[in-house]
Amino acid sequence: SRTLPELIKSGEVAKYKVIGHDPDRRKERKGIRLKTHLNWQILEKMPNWMDERDRLHHQLAVVGTSYSKTWFDPVEGVNRSELIPYDQIVVNNNIKNLESAPRISQYMYMTTNEIVEQIRWGLYKDIDVQSLELDIFEHDAIYHEIVEQHRYLDLDDDGYEEPYIVTVHKASNKILRIVARYTEQDILYNDKKEVKKIYPTHYFTDYHFIPNPDGTFHSLGFGTLLLDMNSTVNTLLNVLINAGHLSTIQGGIIGKNLKIRKEDFDIDPGEWIYADSASGTSIKDNVVPFNYKEPSMV
Repeated sequence: SRTLPELIKSGEVAKYKVIGHDPDRRKERKGIRLKTHLNWQILEKMPNWMDERDRLHHQLAVVGTSYSKTWFDPVEGVNRSELIPYDQIVVNNNIKNLESAPRISQYMYMTTNEIVEQIRWGLYKDIDVQSLELDIFEHDAIYHEIVEQHRYLDLDDDGYEEPYIVTVHKASNKILRIVARYTEQDILYNDKKEVKKIYPTHYFTDYHFIPNPDGTFHSLGFGTLLLDMNSTVNTLLNVLINAGHLSTIQGGIIGKNLKIRKEDFDIDPGEWIYADSASGTSIKDNVVPFNYKEPSMV
């Protein structure tokens, strides 16, 4: 709750910094223009940016690792930046950073109508939507599970894998879209006109709370750190409550030779009820209470 006001001070998110000499202040004026445009774009043009950022910070403290996705939405014609739930991003836990990941898979859930919209906008392959199966394990499923994988593929067979985005309908195992995530300006060639490097466009940003001591990618949050302690507290509370409950209601064994009414009955103060026991035995010999101890002071 205190992070968001620190992030947006004086109504500004983006800032600029002049590096190197700037005798005529050209760099400074350019920085001011860029800062002004970015702040307008983020705070005014991006829908729900502040709400998404607030949710991200709250989630981050619990789960330890959160993600946001930033892209241009051709349908609405605006830039978007949204929080992606931590369980909808799959990456190898041994990567050093998100930019170096060979694959980043995002799980998305879309209705049939939303898929039709993507097809008619020319974003997805024109296929028979009715042929797309829903999750066979969910009988009342209304959402299609879509996997958008940011990965590398060698589609031109030149021996070098280029960065692409592959979108797949999981249940039907059908490819909906393959699009490059680079431009011609992102390609570097050697003297033989061979591709030696491609700088891919990155859509995901990762945020970390407490770095994992074992050096793996995913970080720790309070949910992980307090999980064992919370389980212990829950166990202790259950034990104490159960012990107090059993100690209060009691219970035990009644011998078959003791004759007493089976139905419920009320006993008024000072009242006694009649019961028959076997000849030569007392009632207490036919009633054995369980020894439920009171909650431990420990």
